[in-house]
Amino acid sequence: MAHVIHIVAYDKDGVIGIKDKLPFTLPEDLASFKMLTDGSLICMGFNTYASIVKNYMAGKTEFSPDRKVAVACSDNAKAKARNIANTYSNVTFFSEESLRQLISRNRDAVIVVGGNSLYKRFNPSLIIATEVESDVPAGTPIEDIFTYPVFNSLKDYKRLVTQEGTSSNGLKFKRVLYVN
Repeated sequence: MAHVIHIVAYDKDGVIGIKDKLPFTLPEDLASFKMLTDGSLICMGFNTYASIVKNYMAGKTEFSPDRKVAVACSDNAKAKARNIANTYSNVTFFSEESLRQLISRNRDAVIVVGGNSLYKRFNPSLIIATEVESDVPAGTPIEDIFTYPVFNSLKDYKRLVTQEGTSSNGLKFKRVLYVN
């Protein structure tokens, strides 16, 4: 199987999403993501893809330019995928089993970028994490909160902090590598 890398940003409790949006905005993290994934195969679940299209793609003609994007679809999501116009030439929809086969045959590293269920399915040998000092807004329904499923297992990885800083919008963060 190919070398699997997770790229993830989460708050101090491991939260990666609230409803269908990111729980915080870090312009520096988005720039880092672009640099880290340029020219790579990135994999995401259908719900993550649909969320990005809905929330961040208005008026844009390219989806993650300079990358190959594989979107995993469950049987239910396949039907929904037909309803989302795939106008992005670098995006391909796969069944979950086909995606697993693609990853196992790929010689280069495969980068999983979300969401929760895809992170669960593909165990990483490397995690590139951005840990953000942020909290979920009080009163957020628990069913709207998505956490990084590997969060409680991070103690099993070697941890290396590569950068600490404050984002241009005032959020403190750490960029951390976890190696298995």
